[in-house]
Amino acid sequence: MSTRRGFTLIEVTIALVVGGMALSAAVALFTGLGERADQIRAAGARVDRDANAERLLRSLWTNLRPSDDSSPIVSGDSTVVEFSAWCESVEGWLRPCRARLAIDHDGRGSQFTLVLAAAATMTMKFWHRDHGLERIRYLRNAENGGHLVTNWRDIVPPLAIVVIAGTDTVMFPTWR
Repeated sequence: MSTRRGFTLIEVTIALVVGGMALSAAVALFTGLGERADQIRAAGARVDRDANAERLLRSLWTNLRPSDDSSPIVSGDSTVVEFSAWCESVEGWLRPCRARLAIDHDGRGSQFTLVLAAAATMTMKFWHRDHGLERIRYLRNAENGGHLVTNWRDIVPPLAIVVIAGTDTVMFPTWR
């Protein structure tokens, strides 16, 4: 009767192949998890950016600044709206500023761009859409379901601006 001490070459080779397969599967799994985590992080950053831009736009719109002369506070058409507002400064007080919300079209779709001009200029790009149905409307009156217009040049601001992106609609009311 012979006693075996050790493994044969075939057994060692099979063990190495099985171990290599398990290791390559683990590497693929961790790589996929890392890529998915990056995608989740990027999606979270987009959601945060969009929410922050919407919050900033709401804040600016509720702080419309009256005009010093007979020029309109708000002017715009279906792709751009410009208005005077009070912007919060880094020091914590409000400063006069000029805001511009525009729809920019590129080869991949459309996105909204908010530009603030005060002591320094700040640009935010948000709400990227790929269907090209983005538009801006102005609420002239709220009776009978409301009357939206595509252009605004009046001295008084509209009751609200309505930002439409495909099937999404966001209304920013004017506080008078």
